[in-house]
Amino acid sequence: MTPDFALSLSSDGLTLLRRKAGGWLALSQTDLSAEAFDTTRDRALAEDPAGAQVALFLPNDQVRYLEVPDPGTEAARRAALEAALDGATPYPVGALVLDWSISGTTLLGAAVARESLEEAEAFLRDHGFDPVLFAAIPPSGTFRGTAFFGPSSGWSGTAPERPGKVVLLPPEAADESQEAEIPEPQADAAEPTSKPTEQDVAADAASAQDEATAAETSSATGTPDEPVEAPDAPESPIAPESARAPADLAPEAPAADVPAPDVAPPTARPEPAPFPAPPPPVPQAP
Repeated sequence: MTPDFALSLSSDGLTLLRRKAGGWLALSQTDLSAEAFDTTRDRALAEDPAGAQVALFLPNDQVRYLEVPDPGTEAARRAALEAALDGATPYPVGALVLDWSISGTTLLGAAVARESLEEAEAFLRDHGFDPVLFAAIPPSGTFRGTAFFGPSSGWSGTAPERPGKVVLLPPEAADESQEAEIPEPQADAAEPTSKPTEQDVAADAASAQDEATAAETSSATGTPDEPVEAPDAPESPIAPESARAPADLAPEAPAADVPAPDVAPPTARPEPAPFPAPPPPVPQAP
């Protein structure tokens, strides 16, 4: 369990952090006055009813960082750090809370006075916070990950886990987070305001049937792009081209290829009517 809110203490003041995807986002920064702690608590509760449950990131001037050769086992590592801290702080080694990480063959240690943790916890509870755990954000190169000093003595919930590496998000991440929480309008996906009537459905079906019929007719005639014209005359038995040769429709030979006749030219043929009647059917030969 890792709380969603944290208080980061430094010599400059108090920062309220909220855990987001990818890191921690600063919500407010104040001084270290008692009134500032109350204001910060109210801000956390306004964000979330569980906002008073916080991790406390201690100021690095309250933490002693050190490094020694890695002895290889957990018991040996604790012993090596205690030996290195003996007489190096105003507190006896038994009054220190330790954490460590490994970098290659080097043991990186972090120590804080238990008395400092107890005082910080009492102060936070006096101002309405419920401290969950104590940790620190080490300076670069002094420690790997986040220094973890365990749960607070008064925490009765699920045992907190070691926080991952603390990444402070830039302020513009707050705007992106707010935009992500606002759903976009679903205008394109909205259902139509009215449903088609039965008459509309019937008309669409009839139109689709007409188009299908026209497509089949065009496909049968081999000319899909041109409409098929109806015949001008009623249906009747038609003889083959070789069996019918109406005089009115016979082609005329070119004048240039026919020699001039010796007899007088025939009488001019009258012009056909604009809409001549179709020739009578020619009976089939037995």
